Amino acid sequence: ALAAIFQTGANPRPRLGIERLGTQHTPIDRAKLPANVPYADGVAIVSVERGSPAEAAGIRVGDVVTAVNGQPIESLAPFVNLLGASPAGRDVQLTVFRDGRQRSVTVAPRPVGPAR
Repeated sequence: ALAAIFQTGANPRPRLGIERLGTQHTPIDRAKLPANVPYADGVAIVSVERGSPAEAAGIRVGDVVTAVNGQPIESLAPFVNLLGASPAGRDVQLTVFRDGRQRSVTVAPRPVGPAR
């Protein structure tokens, strides 16, 4: 990874297209959740990068991601940290709630150049 940083000026961390906090996802405010939702933590997807692995996997705006590779998202294990801990080059398994139903979505990250 160091060689790649020297060559390209960026660490070619595989990206999903939903990892930017604030612009692509936002933490759930559990105080604003209806009582009947089956999750208490996670991130709401607010934007999916065009042509990204997340878009190809079918992730949509409004989806709520509650776990990465089976590891629940929580304040001690934020979404970006769990993504960063995911082995490079391996598919990422996301637990996603949409329309009250839980589904498992496999996203194949791919390295991209420096973020613009």
